This record gives sequence, C-alpha cells and structure tokens, in this order.
Amino acid sequence: MTKIIDALLARDAGQVVFRSVSHGDITYGQIRSMASLLAKQQKATSDKTYVYTRSASVFCAAFIAAVLAGNDLIVLPQAGSDYLAQIGATGDQLMSDAVDGALMFDWADLSNNAEFAPSNENDPLLTFFTSGSSGAPKQIVKPISVVEAEAKVWVDWFANDIDHIAGSVSHQHIYGLIFRLALPVLGNITAQDDMALSWEALMDVVSPKTLIVSSPAHLSRLPEKGAISHTQPAYILSSGGPLKADDSFATAKLLGVQPLEILGSTETGGVAWRQRDVENEPWTPVAGVKLSLGIQGELMVTSPFIPDAEPVKMGDRVEIGEDGRFVLLGRIDRIVKVEGKRVSLPRVEEALSSHPMVGDCAVIMTSQNGRDRLSALVCLTQEGQLELGKLGSFKMSRYLRKLLSDNLEPAEWPKRMRFVSHIPTNSQSKRVVAEMQSVFESVRLLEVLAPSYLQVEGFDAEIRFTAKPHLPWFEGHFKENPILPGVAQTHIAARLAEEIWAASPASFNVNRMKFQQVIQPHDDIILTLGFKPETEKLNFAFKRGEDKLSSGTIG
Repeated sequence: MTKIIDALLARDAGQVVFRSVSHGDITYGQIRSMASLLAKQQKATSDKTYVYTRSASVFCAAFIAAVLAGNDLIVLPQAGSDYLAQIGATGDQLMSDAVDGALMFDWADLSNNAEFAPSNENDPLLTFFTSGSSGAPKQIVKPISVVEAEAKVWVDWFANDIDHIAGSVSHQHIYGLIFRLALPVLGNITAQDDMALSWEALMDVVSPKTLIVSSPAHLSRLPEKGAISHTQPAYILSSGGPLKADDSFATAKLLGVQPLEILGSTETGGVAWRQRDVENEPWTPVAGVKLSLGIQGELMVTSPFIPDAEPVKMGDRVEIGEDGRFVLLGRIDRIVKVEGKRVSLPRVEEALSSHPMVGDCAVIMTSQNGRDRLSALVCLTQEGQLELGKLGSFKMSRYLRKLLSDNLEPAEWPKRMRFVSHIPTNSQSKRVVAEMQSVFESVRLLEVLAPSYLQVEGFDAEIRFTAKPHLPWFEGHFKENPILPGVAQTHIAARLAEEIWAASPASFNVNRMKFQQVIQPHDDIILTLGFKPETEKLNFAFKRGEDKLSSGTIG
C-alpha cells in the first residue's frame, strides 16, 4: 500500500487535514466518506479515472476511489469540454467539483464512519499533462511512490518549522500536488483546502509557521504594503518558472522571508533549490539528485524522483562549481536561425531589458506573410508607459530598435514588437510559445475602432470613434434594437489602456459603475480614460456629445 493511501485510510477519523473557506474543517473521516460515495459512481468497466478538482480534499477522495478500484489516475490541468474531448475523457470517467454532474454527493451527507479494506494496489500510476514551452500537450506517467519520495524529502526539510500550508497554485500540477496535498498528508500537517485567488485571501490564513506555496506569476504581483495582513510566514516557495531577482527581493522586503526557489519539471521533479543573497545565487541540488553535463553543456539529471534510471536531459546549459552547486547559463533550445545567422533569444532579451523603460520582455519567432520574424513582447516601466502613450506603438518600436543597434547586429533586432501589460503564462507560470505567438495574431482594438481623434496626455486619454454596426459586441444584443453591452464597454476601456500605455488594472472588478444611456450603432462616441499607476486603477467614461452614457473604475 502507498504511504499516502495508508495515511488517508488509517488516520483518526476526527483529525482535521484540510481547512475550507466553504466547508470549514475537513477530517480524514469525511474524506473517506466522500471516497465511498465517489466509488459508487465510478464506471466499473473503465481502468482510468480522470480528476480535476478545486478542492484538495475532493482530490484525495477521488484518489482513494480510483486506487481501490485498481484504476490509474489521470491528473488534468483543466476540464473544459473541448479539452476533455481532445484527450478522450468521457463524462463517466471524470471526477470533478468544477464540472456540473461530475460529482454526485452532498457535503451535508458526509460522515466520519466510512470503512475501507486495505488496498491491494502496490504502486498506482499518476499521469500528468505538461505543455513545456511549445504548448503541445505531453503525458508524464509517474508511480505514486516516486511522488511520495520527493514529498518525503521536503517533509524532512521543513521538519518542525511548519504546521500549516497555504497556496496560490493548483494541486492539479505536480508542484502543487506535492506541496499542497502530499506534504500535508505525509507530514501530518493541516493545509488549506482551496487555492487562494488573491493575496488578501492568502495572507488572511497565514500564521508564523505557515508554508506558502506560490509561483513567479503570483510573486510578481505583490500587493501594496497596507493592503494585506503582515504575519510573517515560515517559508515562501516559488516554482513553475523563473522568479525575477527584483520580485524575490521585493517579496522578502514585504513579507520578511526570502522565497525558496525550486528548479525542476514535471519529468524530473525537483532538481535544485536556492534562497538568494545575491541576484545570481547558485543552485543547490535537492537531496538524492545527481547532476552531470551533456555534450552541449546542458544539465543531465539522475534522481529518485524519475521513474527510469537513465539520466534526463534538461534544456538548461549550466556551469557546475567545485562545491556541486551550479548557475544557469540559458536554454539550449533558444538559439534560432535568422537570415542565415544564429541568434540567441536570451541575448536579445538581455539587451532589451537593459533599457530603463523596459520592465520585462520575451523574444520569440513568429510568422508574418509566410516569413519567420524575430518578435518581442515588451512590458514597460512607468517611464516607458508614458513614452508609449506619447509616441504610439509604431514610433516606440522604432525607438527601441534604434537603441539596440549599439549592442546587437541587424539580424538580432526584433522586426515585430507588441507592448503588453504582462507576458502571458499558463497555469504553471510557464511562458508557452504558442500563447505568446497568438498575441501577434490578434487584431489591435485601435485598428477595429479606427478613431477619428486620439489625444494622450500623461496617463489621460481621449478617444473619439463611431460605433460601427459591425462591432462584434452588438451581435445578439439585440437583433431589432442593438446596444453595446456594459461588459463590452469595460472590455473596450481595458483593452485600449493596454494598447495606449501597455498597462492594465490590478483586477477586473468594476466599481462605481453608472449606466445612464445606451450606446447604439452609428453613435459618435467620446471615451475618456485615466490610469492611476500607483493604484493600478482605470477610470473611464463614455459620452455622446454632452450626454453622459456610462462611467466606472476598473481595478
């Protein structure tokens, strides 16, 4: 029997393992009761159970039900109908609290009395889906014993330093599953059942012995100092992608703890860790992991967290020091051919990022009119956002390309630039090339609206345009008397703010929304925008001549 199943089936029925915002304290007995109900709805002829849950406790129950039925567990990154059809998952194979009809139990029916016979399954298989950087789904199969071995390393690492776990990452990926599910069960530690969706929700449950399981995406969006509870946690984890040095040190300044970064992948599990004292702090191998160099200087990993004994090649070039620690030198798969010359994408990114107006960037290859183009997504600092508002995207692109000429050859200059508020990432905080390429294929809203007047002064703008009948938001609202829906108006305001300043509000919550008159086809509209960079709030107002139509604040 696996250690996780053993703990889930044998721990005292009244012992609390998870705490839920919606359902209060959740005990081992309730999880077993839930598993008993789920087992009854499982299709007897299937040897697979697909699981996607928001609740860690429901995942545990689905895991018990699957293992005791002798099924392998397929851990899904999402549960949309198109995605389920793509991977061949049928509704009667799915256990999910996020899909209507996929679970058939009521929380009110749960008790602490369910009994299970010991499992005969020695080492059930878990299947994870990972997209890497290409976006193409890839299945990674791991015996549960391998996942348990990695979790046990961290149980020993944290020892008596933590008694509570909370996180802002999903347990539907291996990183979240290890730290938000396996670690609390194996370490006999209480954890939050729900993934926190905001810093406020996360910090409200933090205590001095809390382990926060986070990601680079979450740590790049720290709240203002007075906006959250300031209880200092025991540890903050970051994995799933590279954490920028500025974000690491800003986290330590705000929360009093330097993030513990973990380097790894779904294939390899955790490979190395670091807590930075300096920007390029070397990485230390995780206990039990052995490293070597491949032919191109790439990192080769042998680990108890990999099912096979053969070393796994990672895509990172590294330099290993005498003490066994190493520094990353860049990805080997990020060298491309442009006009017959080898171009290092990290080198172009480094040159772009060195400019004080550039906060972050990603350089990729895109296709335009049948030709491959070196392209850059660029996030700007506040100074850069103001300059973009003044120059517009075309002149801003030319300005940055001219500056690159001092450091880069012409083949290394990006031919296409898009200015964005953030670089798109997937649910694991990874930059996926296909998602970044899609930004270049989307039509700019300024081109759709074709404004007759656009005036930008600092972070204030006025846009005048005619509401053309073919605007997509008129469709279906309503056939005989079309109007522009309120949600479309907020969407237009936010999209234009990103195109004008490469800025976006802190959230899409709309405050002080007022609707006074409707917008119809052929109306001549005056839209005013005012962005507040210090609070990341966007004020907007639609007018028709002197008539006020609507207004509000986003963020």
